Parts: sequence; structure tokens; C-alpha cells
Amino acid sequence: RNLVTIAPSATVVPTTLTFGNQPAGTTSAAQVLTVTNIGVAALIVSGVTVTGTDAASFLATSGCAAPVASSATCTVSVTFRPTSAGAKTATVNIATNDPVTPVKTVTVTGTGLPPGIAFTPGSLSFATQNLGTTSAAQTLVLSNTSAANATVSSVTVTGPNANQFTATQLSGGCIRTRGPNTAFCTISVVFAPTVASGPGLKTAAITVVSSLGTTVATLTGLAGITPTIGALPATLSVGRHPIGSTTNTLLTVTNSGTAPLNISALTLGGSAAFTATLGTCASPVAAGGTCQITVVFKPTVAGNPITGTLTIVSDASNNPRTVNLRGRAP
Repeated sequence: RNLVTIAPSATVVPTTLTFGNQPAGTTSAAQVLTVTNIGVAALIVSGVTVTGTDAASFLATSGCAAPVASSATCTVSVTFRPTSAGAKTATVNIATNDPVTPVKTVTVTGTGLPPGIAFTPGSLSFATQNLGTTSAAQTLVLSNTSAANATVSSVTVTGPNANQFTATQLSGGCIRTRGPNTAFCTISVVFAPTVASGPGLKTAAITVVSSLGTTVATLTGLAGITPTIGALPATLSVGRHPIGSTTNTLLTVTNSGTAPLNISALTLGGSAAFTATLGTCASPVAAGGTCQITVVFKPTVAGNPITGTLTIVSDASNNPRTVNLRGRAP
């Protein structure tokens, strides 16, 4: 008896599958490979695998669990779910008991597209922020940039320093369905590095899962140990005093930062009736500490009011700081 004649023999059609464009993170419609037994004995499909550089972007599901009789067929379903944007190629391997060509191969290709949900801007970077303090807010706009409806199912802050960034959904929230080329929402983000985390670069991401895939906006911020001058009065009033008299008024400066504060100079503007000395602020001010600047008022002419400005020059993160000065003389 001729072994070749009675043995199983497999053919697979088509020999290539092309999926075209597919947004990254979404799954295509299935395409089908048909396996036919053109031999005599039953054909056994023992396994279906996907190999190659982009194997993770393709899924092959076998419908050939039972033996395939002579002239009968079974199918293998293949879908494309690109893990990222760009051209993808892999090989579907169908293992059988065909004695001549036991493994049938099919080349599968497709192109991953950027998801149709996009952030503007695509990332946020925060300037140096003192440990234990909170930055001013920055915003991102999340939009459907595709030609189809899209539904957002979740918005989360992820990454190694996720606990140091807070994202607040504005504009009615982001969990909704939007039509083509429509904004979902605005997201407000603040950076608040914790004392426990220490100084250095902090990173996280806002991750959005939608019907068109997953979209990520990166977040970075630098946590520092820098001095900061705390709240100062907008105006320091020294009161009414006789012409020719000298009055000293203390201005308290607080270091609300996390490193010593060094005040290097005082600059005065406006009336010459005002002068100032560094006082106890001539020495470095420890984090959380205070010092006092002495403001001297010596009017030489009458004025109601007499005004000036005091600018404090330092190494603080919010340098310089200016306080208005106000006094009266009969």
C-alpha cells in the first residue's frame, strides 16, 4: 500500500493574512484560515501558535480540536490587537500529523495606529516643588480624535510616584461617550511631593482606557529641598509719626521651604523716608524658621500718605518678594 496515498495531508488557505490599520490596544475583526485534509487518513491538528517579533499583537484560536476526516475542513481564527503603533508581522504555525509538511505556516501582517483618544498636551512637566507642598495646577484636555464614537471607561494615575500627583476631572468628567473630533473633558493635575519620598525626579502617568484603546500622558516633577518665603503682608503700615522722628517697624519673614533661606539684599523704592536693615535676617533662616527685617521710617516732610516699596532678594524659590510701605507725617 502506498503510505503517501493513505496518509493525511493538510492544506491551509489563505497563506497570508493582512489586517490593515488597527488602533493600538483594540482588537480587529477575526479573519479565518481554512485547514483542509486532502489525504485519506484523519488529520490531527496538535497545536496552533504565533511566533515572531510581533507575536504579542496577534491571537490565533484553533477550531480544529477534533480529527479532520478526508476532504473535511476546520478553521483557525486570527485577530490583530497591536500593542503599539507601527507595522506588525508574525507567523501562525499550525502543527499537524501530515508526514510531509507537519507544520503549516501563515504570515500575518497589520499596522497599529495611535489610539483615537489623545491628550493635549501629551505630557506635563512640573518645576521644582518643595517637599510637602503642592504645586499650581496644570491642565490636560482629553479628546476623541478619531472618525468614530469613542467611550472612555476609566481614568487613573499610574506609575512609580502616582501618589504624588492628583488628577481631577473637570468639564463634567471623562467617563462618557463622545462623537468624532470632540473633547471629553479637562483634567487638572497638581504635583505634591511627599516628605517621605525625598528629593529628586518623580514620574507618573495618567492612563485612559477607552473603546479605541489605551492612551497615556506622562507626568514628571522635580521634588526639591529649596527655601521659600512664606506669606507677607501686601502693605506694611508704620503709622503716623512726627516729622524728623525715627520709628522702627519689624517685618517678619517665614521660611516655609525645606532648605535654609539666605536673604542677600534689600532694595527700597519710593519715598526716601523709608530705609531698612536685614536685622536677624542677616543670618540663614532654617526651614520652618522666621527672621525679622527692620523697616525704619524717618519723615522729613509732611505726607498723607508717604509710600514706598521694599523688595527682598534671596535664594528662595519665589524670589524676589515685594512689600508696599505706607506711613503718615503731620
